[in-house]
Amino acid sequence: MSKESNKRAQTSKANEYNSNIEFFKEFGQVKSTTNATKIWLRNLEEFRRGKFVEEKIEYVSSAQELDKQLATYIAEMKQKNGQQYSASSIRCAIAAIHRHLVKNSVITGLDLHNQATFPTFWEVINGKIKLLSDLGLNAAKGADALTTDEISTILNHKILDGTTPE
Repeated sequence: MSKESNKRAQTSKANEYNSNIEFFKEFGQVKSTTNATKIWLRNLEEFRRGKFVEEKIEYVSSAQELDKQLATYIAEMKQKNGQQYSASSIRCAIAAIHRHLVKNSVITGLDLHNQATFPTFWEVINGKIKLLSDLGLNAAKGADALTTDEISTILNHKILDGTTPE
């Protein structure tokens, strides 16, 4: 085998390998997570417009500045209708922002969950979630329990009486 054909084979394998990596990276993306991240980032950037320097959040190069901007966003964030977000929505926003910044921030090794690096951000989050809990916006939305009549109907069904052959 000539040196040239060996290089072509290696290049071909490298290209195939890289395309496989990209394929699996893209295939592993969850569409709803990607969409939620885009929505929360759009909301964050709309909020930041006019309040801070006109650079995207991923280009903020100081952890202290990022701490301040994100804390301000969490403190002031509201739905378009003026209502407060629920605590679970705030947690989703934080997860989406974290996901985006881990992949795209100019700050290497960024971890929004590090409370020592982002103290103001986490103090604001904890205070906001406590307030939302006091307002009743942190309650889990569970299913309604079955009524006594519904339980009785289920238990008295012919399938459960033992006379129906299997």
